[in-house]
Amino acid sequence: MFYSSELMFWSRWRSVDSVAGILMTWLVYSIVTFIILWLKDYYHVNGFLGYMLLGAIFGWLIEGVIVQEMYAHFPFQVILRVCLGMD
Repeated sequence: MFYSSELMFWSRWRSVDSVAGILMTWLVYSIVTFIILWLKDYYHVNGFLGYMLLGAIFGWLIEGVIVQEMYAHFPFQVILRVCLGMD
């Protein structure tokens, strides 16, 4: 999850990156991934809709609970980033 969500998304070393920051991000992703896998086993998730729900929970935990950047000025932040390509 960390590789495809963070490393492939940024795909380059940024000036704000640090080894400690990457390790902390990896740890947070590992904890959230453990929670998702536990939910999958606990609720015996099978099928497309179940996995879609787990993916939505994962995204919400990372971006909605931990990061909260995307939802800081919701919905204006989404409009500026997605539609206009601005930060």
